[in-house]
Amino acid sequence: MKTVLTIVLAIMLAGCTTTAKDVETAMQRNLPSMCRGAELVHATFLTVAPTLTPKQVRLEANAYAAIAVFCVNPETITIPDVIARAAAAYATYISVSRVGT
Repeated sequence: MKTVLTIVLAIMLAGCTTTAKDVETAMQRNLPSMCRGAELVHATFLTVAPTLTPKQVRLEANAYAAIAVFCVNPETITIPDVIARAAAAYATYISVSRVGT
């Protein structure tokens, strides 16, 4: 989850020297490869999930769901979308991480 937020913030901070449209174009161009990577990591995780605790599985599922919201129509994502989705994903992640095993 921290990686997702770091990537999102890095893309957003890149906009400090460019226009918002340039940042959105970069996000739209780079999100598909991030999404493919997330899908690969998630699929790999699922192979070892049976050996982990339910909480670990739940945390990964939430982290993956948080990333997946960025992968819905990545070619149309905007900066406000990223901010809203990242905030919602973080809130969900925090609430799930506080749930016991």
